[in-house]
Amino acid sequence: MKKTDKQEIKAAIVVVLTFAAIAFLKVFLMLHSEKTNSLLCILLDMNTGTVFSIVAFWTVILFWSVTHSPKTMFSDIRKALHDGTVRILLLGGAALLLIPQLFWNTARFGAIEINGKKPLKAQYNWYLLCDACSGKTETLTLDADAFRLEPHSWKSGGDRFGRSRSRTAAYACYKENSVYLYQSALSSYIAACQKYQKQLEIVYYKNSGIIQTINGILLYDERTFLDSADTMILEEKRKQEEQEAAEKAIEEEEEAKSLALFSAFFESEGKNYEEIVKQLEKDGIENTYKTVYISTHYYETGEIAMFDNPHKTVYVVRDQETEDMLIVPPIPGGSTLTEITQILDDAGIPWEYHCMGSISEKDKNRDHSKDTLNTYSRSPGTPVPKGYVFWFSVRHAGEE
Repeated sequence: MKKTDKQEIKAAIVVVLTFAAIAFLKVFLMLHSEKTNSLLCILLDMNTGTVFSIVAFWTVILFWSVTHSPKTMFSDIRKALHDGTVRILLLGGAALLLIPQLFWNTARFGAIEINGKKPLKAQYNWYLLCDACSGKTETLTLDADAFRLEPHSWKSGGDRFGRSRSRTAAYACYKENSVYLYQSALSSYIAACQKYQKQLEIVYYKNSGIIQTINGILLYDERTFLDSADTMILEEKRKQEEQEAAEKAIEEEEEAKSLALFSAFFESEGKNYEEIVKQLEKDGIENTYKTVYISTHYYETGEIAMFDNPHKTVYVVRDQETEDMLIVPPIPGGSTLTEITQILDDAGIPWEYHCMGSISEKDKNRDHSKDTLNTYSRSPGTPVPKGYVFWFSVRHAGEE
């Protein structure tokens, strides 16, 4: 029976609406899977491509070929089912549904692996169905660095110029599993865990590997993942600020104690050593300077003979039986390095010096014997303990 133009238009409208309904279902299932992490929704979402093919095929065949009017759709289909040609076409549609199940997942779900192997589509559908029915889960505790989020890219559709478009999805990789990840907010949380928390507790479905919770947070709870990541970052920042403040306080306290210790012994020659030490103990300041006891007639027993700040050493008079101090000899102004060292050597006083002024790299090994006196640590005529290293500086002489 030949269809009228009106019947053809109605049938075409039904076909278009069917296509639109399947497309809407595909988007709905993907969004609903993201919001609920429901295994049944994920199962349907993974198979909407196949469902789309079979429904579209049957719709075109049944509505366009055998249905004369949407009002008589069901009666027309019942009559058509007795026709051998239609039965063959229906079997072809069933093949569209079943044959893809014998191959691996592709496109968005093409990187799924369970126990290190890629399951067939039918096999993974069975895993999802078993997990949805049993609800059995397993708990895994692992280092955050052992949990990876990896991208998976595939080509999809095409633009108006016929070029395919590249799309990317995220996969959660742990143990030997690689499962499709609906939750996009997880990346910031995992990054924070890897940096600050270091440990993850994962609850996942036994067969499909789909993750149920991470550290007790349901996988679809995007807000909690984001808040938890922010909390970890702020907590770490607070701890770091507290640590820096504590270190600064300790540093300031040490500097204050160091200054107080220096002040106690600065210009302390002739003062009683024990009295200074007792006052330091009373103030809670530890005496970290080295104490050297000497014999000398220049000071009384128990007094400080000299404080050597560069070497952090305090010389204290033990007794006056012998003489352990030497007198710094006169050093004429303008004396050269050679003359100064000769004077000190003759007096039996160890020495060290520093050459002042700018010295280029090529001048480092030049002769300093004619450099002239600049400053010194102890004035001529003052007593210094034997073994005290006399320091002085010289001004670098120009080339002749």
